[in-house]
Amino acid sequence: MRKLAAAVGVAPEELTRRGGEAPPQPARLALGVLGPFTVAQGGRPVEVGAHKQRTLLGLLALRANQAVRREEIVDVLWGDRPPDTCLGLVHTYVSRLRRALGAASRRNRAVIASVPGGYQLTARVEQVDALVFEDLLTRAEARAHTDPGAAFDLYDRALAAWRGGVLADLGSRLRGHPDAAALTVRRRQAALAHADLALALGRPAQAVERLRPLAHEEPLHEGLHARLISALAGTGEQAAALRVFADIRSRLGEELGVEPGADIRAAHLRVLRAPDPGPAGQRPPAQLPPDPPGFVGRAAALGRLDALLPAPDRQSGAVVAVVSGAAGVGKTALAVHWAHRVRDRFPDGQLSVDLRGYASRTPPSTHEVLVRFLHALGVPPERVPVDSDEAIGLYRTMLAGKRVLVLLDNAAAAEQVRPLLPGSPAASRW
Repeated sequence: MRKLAAAVGVAPEELTRRGGEAPPQPARLALGVLGPFTVAQGGRPVEVGAHKQRTLLGLLALRANQAVRREEIVDVLWGDRPPDTCLGLVHTYVSRLRRALGAASRRNRAVIASVPGGYQLTARVEQVDALVFEDLLTRAEARAHTDPGAAFDLYDRALAAWRGGVLADLGSRLRGHPDAAALTVRRRQAALAHADLALALGRPAQAVERLRPLAHEEPLHEGLHARLISALAGTGEQAAALRVFADIRSRLGEELGVEPGADIRAAHLRVLRAPDPGPAGQRPPAQLPPDPPGFVGRAAALGRLDALLPAPDRQSGAVVAVVSGAAGVGKTALAVHWAHRVRDRFPDGQLSVDLRGYASRTPPSTHEVLVRFLHALGVPPERVPVDSDEAIGLYRTMLAGKRVLVLLDNAAAAEQVRPLLPGSPAASRW
């Protein structure tokens, strides 16, 4: 061949190609353990026998390129009550597997080899999905700090190899095997690292795609759910993110009797505090009561309130003005009239509530007031926290950096007012 190639002036390797393409590679045996167990030859399923034979081949594939002792095989197949003929049965199962695999391709005859004390399945990396996963994951971890984009792609490909739990259809003893448990831990680590990179690279939708099935399989894992909450929020699905939080909070309480940990709470708070653009053209709140008709006088009091306003071109910290006096002297009328006079100085809106501090009716709770204000500020109902402290945090976040007038009428005590005051000294609130 080489002499012929030299005679006609063709490189020797060209003689092995067809139409300029490399010859097709022979179909190889492919084993899938990252989900229900699969055996295929060139893409076609291979029948390998009854349940125990499949379980034995699944164990050998799970520990590909490692010796598996007969005692371990017996334990996986029969547990604590093996039959007296168990070793003979193992030998029979191995012989049947060799015949079944050899029938699919003569190249498979030596796939299962006898080794001292047991058996070993020999496979190339691309023949077992678990080996593919480990190879991709090792490469991703090596590049995570030097090339985040490439690492993210490798993590994504590694996670794409999974179809479900390890050997999900082959019985609890094999699913609980230490090697199966180790693979599950590695998958979890990969999903967490993949999600962190996805969020850092601005690709939350890809994180959601990988996290959803794993969070379903591990309903109590807080790290996975925390990242799923953040990823959903990153795609604009705040309502879905809040449902994930509510679901895991309920499960943790019912099954473990605990509240969500720091990761979950932090992710939840980020969703609540994320700015919501609201509907296009949404107007700022304008909740002031009508300006009292025929209001006259009180020039001195109005002047004192005017003096609290900063110059229009200056940013001011929050200012609290308290109007006090005996019942019936016109405190509400003064405050409402002044608020209408200066409303143009508060372009981000005006909020108002009657706290009914001295009324016969029950005063509204702090949380009720916060719900009203948050709705007025454009927060959808499903994003309003049920916890008062979280609602206060969201309210103050929504007001941060804005010029908003807040009119709190008929307060009986400072405790009614304090939660409704701004939290940022740089905010302009009145």
